[in-house]
Amino acid sequence: MDDARISLMAECPLSTQQQSTFRTLFLRGLGLVCVGLAILGAFLPLLPTTVFFIAAAWCFAKSAPAWRRRVLDHPRFGPPIRSFVHHGMISRRSKVISIGGIAANFTLTLLLVDMTPVAVAILTTVLLTVSAYIATRPEAFAAKVRA
Repeated sequence: MDDARISLMAECPLSTQQQSTFRTLFLRGLGLVCVGLAILGAFLPLLPTTVFFIAAAWCFAKSAPAWRRRVLDHPRFGPPIRSFVHHGMISRRSKVISIGGIAANFTLTLLLVDMTPVAVAILTTVLLTVSAYIATRPEAFAAKVRA
């Protein structure tokens, strides 16, 4: 171990077991918050659903594997979540909806909110980066060529 980590461990009043318990409880709580936001997103048009389920699956992978399995096995949201978690794939339909929603919200923001040029530049950069990430995710496995 490096000296910085040993120093941090020496300063921490919690034992390794207590740190592990705290981390587990924190990740479970964060996962539950993500599930709650995902459920809200199913009913509120501008709040994403699948993204929060993916975040919940990540939190539960580190703290509650059985809860992760329940998220991945959800009848409606499970397939796209599994597709992204296991293979990094996003369907074309989801890409179009996501990038279209980003563009629509960006347009509305420009029309309705008085922002400085710096804020517009930052927002543009962030949204273009997110859109590029979404657009570059694979859509399906390449078909295997049989000889």
